[in-house]
Amino acid sequence: MAGLLMDRVVGAEVVLANGTSVTTSESSYPDLFWALKGAGPSFGIVTSWTYSTLAAPATSVFFSISIPQYKTGDTFAAGFAKYQTFVHTAPKELAMAFSFGGNSQGINVQLIGNYFGSKSDFTTLVNGLVQDLNASIDTADEYTDWTQILVANGYGEQLVTAGPSPPNTFFAKSLVTFDLLDDTSLKRWGDYLVNTAAKADINWFAQADLYGGAISTDFDASSASFAHRDAFLVFQFYGSSNNNAPYPSDGIDVINKMLTSLSPNPAAAYPNYIDPTLSDSEWQSQYFGNNMARLSGIKALYDPNNVFKFPQSIPVGSVDNATATAPPTGSRTSTPNPSGTGSSDVSSPNSSEKLGTSLPKVMVALLALLPFCLDTF
Repeated sequence: MAGLLMDRVVGAEVVLANGTSVTTSESSYPDLFWALKGAGPSFGIVTSWTYSTLAAPATSVFFSISIPQYKTGDTFAAGFAKYQTFVHTAPKELAMAFSFGGNSQGINVQLIGNYFGSKSDFTTLVNGLVQDLNASIDTADEYTDWTQILVANGYGEQLVTAGPSPPNTFFAKSLVTFDLLDDTSLKRWGDYLVNTAAKADINWFAQADLYGGAISTDFDASSASFAHRDAFLVFQFYGSSNNNAPYPSDGIDVINKMLTSLSPNPAAAYPNYIDPTLSDSEWQSQYFGNNMARLSGIKALYDPNNVFKFPQSIPVGSVDNATATAPPTGSRTSTPNPSGTGSSDVSSPNSSEKLGTSLPKVMVALLALLPFCLDTF
């Protein structure tokens, strides 16, 4: 499931560890449904999602805005401060990322994203920011066919999945923030980026994606196991080797300090920017926060033998924690029997009961209708 598309999911069919298939929703296996929306690979194999779709916008804009190269930490920090202040109160029709990389001369920045409305409304909205940053709008293409926004976001690549992407040797870290970053942190970060990271012997980029702003008020952050639905910005720091060569010996340290120069003791990270250097306690806390106990309890219910196991999978905990917090709307009508035999309170995951036909079956994700569908669950 792609990024915050989970805001629109209303059902999922999933194959469990015992080989049975169940249909989940807020009224059918709601605990499992909650867990799938944020930690799905630890609980089963989702074979289909059901979404509540939105009407296609009449017009959409794909845009890119270039900012003059930052040559000092102070100017970079000031520029980022203007960006975060602007998007903090941005309307939900705007999706804007602060994307940047470096070279020996400094830091190059682009603001990229989509606006769901007219080009004239977009330019009116961003004009003040563009002037404050001494920037220029490189691209502001308006589309009446929303599918063309998908193509634009792929920079012209066809929307096909004929084969895997080329391999890449990389290391990545992430940071989730919930409010404006202070000037001291931004200055420290800017100094490191300009004076050290920009001169490093790796290919790297970083990006701050807008998650919050006005749109964050539309959804209940507790309705999914993804712990950071109420985030403001989500950062990715990504370094790769040249031409798929062995990763540079200093590459991991460069990316690590790209994070710690901004946030020395990060409290939250994004689970799909996998960081294998985190300890168990770190990834469990940073990825899942207060949801970890409940997730481990639900794991005990549906996968007690830990069939779906990988380095950062949810561990099997105590069944008593399965209801450590209130489940989403609706009540669970069955207690699953992981062995696949016998019976429990009402039914088991072997039940053939399915959702009613009132739920619209939509198996293709309409990403263009959702401004913040940027990553993959």
